[in-house]
Amino acid sequence: MLIYGWSIEKDKGGIPLPVIVMFVQGVAQLFCFPSLNTYCLDVMQKRSSEVVAGNYMLRYLFAATGTAACLPAVEAIGVGWFSTISAAFLSFSAILTWTVTVWGRDWREGIVRKKEEKKARKQEKTGST
Repeated sequence: MLIYGWSIEKDKGGIPLPVIVMFVQGVAQLFCFPSLNTYCLDVMQKRSSEVVAGNYMLRYLFAATGTAACLPAVEAIGVGWFSTISAAFLSFSAILTWTVTVWGRDWREGIVRKKEEKKARKQEKTGST
């Protein structure tokens, strides 16, 4: 993302450099998106359709927002800086994804535990009255 933006901004590398970098970025997306879908399905197997739908909805929402913001932002700050901001956003998203893979199991188990405790309290309440 950074190499593409700044090569366009500074007019370096001609046509081959941005095309090669866009190709590498496309291949990276081909690896990332199916892997994320698979992870989402593995995490919530009982709600697979909702998870996949939510994943696509958020992905397309961000794509639409980025598409709408791209031209005005490029005209205001330039391709290089817009690519830098986009790369920062992608890095932040990667960190969040990594965070979920590391601590997601504990979060999910905590939610399940809270649901079970709530269900047990509700059963105690209805059983005692």
